Amino acid sequence: MSLFSVIGFLGLANAERIASPRPNGREVWHCFYATTLQCSSGIDIPVKIRIYSPFNDVVHMNNTVAFVIAKAFCPPNDLVLLDAYHIFPVPGNPADEEEYESRAPDCPHPFVSGIGIVSGRAEVLADGVTKFFPVVVNEYVQDSVKTSTVHCAFNSSHPRWSNTPVPNPNSCIHFFGTIADINSAGIVRVDVENIALNVGPTSTNETVSSPNSLASPVKRRKFNAIAANLPRGSSSPQRNIPSSSIASFMDSSAWFQCNLHLPCHNLFLWDLYRRFHLPHHQKQL
Repeated sequence: MSLFSVIGFLGLANAERIASPRPNGREVWHCFYATTLQCSSGIDIPVKIRIYSPFNDVVHMNNTVAFVIAKAFCPPNDLVLLDAYHIFPVPGNPADEEEYESRAPDCPHPFVSGIGIVSGRAEVLADGVTKFFPVVVNEYVQDSVKTSTVHCAFNSSHPRWSNTPVPNPNSCIHFFGTIADINSAGIVRVDVENIALNVGPTSTNETVSSPNSLASPVKRRKFNAIAANLPRGSSSPQRNIPSSSIASFMDSSAWFQCNLHLPCHNLFLWDLYRRFHLPHHQKQL
């Protein structure tokens, strides 16, 4: 179990559409872009992005800023390869540099997410507080499975990480963070923002129930800040009983009022009437 992904805003240039032959004799078109991974240390790592491109696809202009989600391969001292799932360009005219870049979020350092195997023991950088450990990740990038090694690091002097243990060699972890630097051997360092230790399969007996009915479609905003379409919860399990007889009881409050005198069922009927017909402040009586 392994994956390695890059997510972030990247500048695109030198678009080139290329047809790749397939064993069945057909061709598949891809568009290649040049870009860089901007480290928080100030270093730029050269990158080539590939994305599937239909025959009549329109390529992006030079200096287009785009939000990119891609699988990654980071070989030491070589060109980084990205296979993009999605490229979402920032609207505007890239030729108008000042106005165009003001539209893009101030997020120049890409994020990385990976699942891999810790391949060695943790070490400490020269600052005496930054711990790092090597992680090997595999990903299917540009037609083959490729293996990358990255260094995951965190500052142990920070309160958030002061009690965090470093993972054991040969354990499987998930990490998420930003691209921070590249060392003299050409290995990328990731400043970890989140880490999950001992990642592996788990078992659960929980089942997911499907809704009984679909809500009628309503006009939605493209991005919702408030969740307004959650299924309604129930404070009492008795409200979820799908009994046709009880449902018919609830249809008429008059039926309850005129039958509460029945000796055998009066408590049961009163309870139903109280739950479904009385105002909330009277239910406590």
